[in-house]
Amino acid sequence: MLAGAADGGDTSSRRTHTGMDIGELITYRRRRYRIRGFDPHGVVPQSVYLEDVDTGKQLSVSLLDLCRQLRLVERDIDQE
Repeated sequence: MLAGAADGGDTSSRRTHTGMDIGELITYRRRRYRIRGFDPHGVVPQSVYLEDVDTGKQLSVSLLDLCRQLRLVERDIDQE
């Protein structure tokens, strides 16, 4: 189940401990996605629900994997 889902779920807590917001655009594996929701913190492993900006295709990814990918991108940008 999505926490704070864009489809009318509870949006009182849209920001996660990762600093990502529902509706935020991110780049993940060279594609642009909009964050659509998160599993609640008690769910293990926690997932993030994404929507491809170009195709509208929805997918879920591990929060841990997504955070690792975003850190790698930030590190590469800082080194430029």
